[in-house]
Amino acid sequence: MKRQVTFFLHGAIALCLLLSLTACRKEEDETRTFCEAFFDAYVENDSDALEQALAMSEEDVQLGKLQSQIAKHLTVKVEASEVGEDAATISATITNVDLEAVLHMLPEQTDNVEDARKELLKLLEEEDLPMKEFPVQIELIKDEEWTVTLTPELSNALLGGLADLLSEEMEEVGS
Repeated sequence: MKRQVTFFLHGAIALCLLLSLTACRKEEDETRTFCEAFFDAYVENDSDALEQALAMSEEDVQLGKLQSQIAKHLTVKVEASEVGEDAATISATITNVDLEAVLHMLPEQTDNVEDARKELLKLLEEEDLPMKEFPVQIELIKDEEWTVTLTPELSNALLGGLADLLSEEMEEVGS
């Protein structure tokens, strides 16, 4: 009789562990799916989906021409996730245009800023551009739904390294 009770208790414990692991796996799958949907919306410039994913108003998430052109080249590889009850961290690698390398492809002489902008947009339409990998930690918060926290690291990756480039330029100016 004692063996049967022990066997039953071990079985119950194993079942509880299995159920808790299944629940964790469901949350992990949910955050990965949400993360992939966010990046799809970004690449497609879907302002409604971005508004929901970022918990912002639609006016705040309209991508400009430069952002849209850069976004077309973006790919994401989700590598791992840590999911809590109301927060998650997704480790991913974003492969995007290497904006610094693309800027070096521009003609050295342009008549004005508008011509340089047009040349840059024209370059970004090309398929074979220099690419760069940006390892990122994507922070998600769950209130009623999951939302993405737009960190400087994530913004930099979404914009092909623009923030790093501007930071380097500011350091040079300050020196």
